[in-house]
Amino acid sequence: MNSRDRTAEFFAVVSSLQGRQASAKVVLSRKHQHSEFSHIAKRIASDIGNTFAKLEKLTMLAKRRSLFDDRPVEIQELTLIIKEDIAALNKQIAQLQQFVKNKRGHNGVQLQAHSSSVVVSLQIEKKRVDKFR
Repeated sequence: MNSRDRTAEFFAVVSSLQGRQASAKVVLSRKHQHSEFSHIAKRIASDIGNTFAKLEKLTMLAKRRSLFDDRPVEIQELTLIIKEDIAALNKQIAQLQQFVKNKRGHNGVQLQAHSSSVVVSLQIEKKRVDKFR
């Protein structure tokens, strides 16, 4: 029975598997970053929707004003809440932009373009809120 030294082949296979494993970790890391981005963007979009709902309620209160059904305190409180919501939205969008800028070198070109498009879309929706009030 002849024996053959296959140590070099073994080390080549191990090296190849380690390379695959390292690239798999990079892919998982990118997915995690994108998932985090998606979660933040989803929360901002939800907050924009909630702010729109408050604006609609404020509009209804303002239109419904009559001599005996005057609610100035409620209108003032809702106006203050909406202003705070808009300030918070501005801050959240700025943080999301910073998140995208920080990850710029780590992600592919398509993911960067997508992330930037999402941020721009959220900014446009927020501007609609500003115009509505």
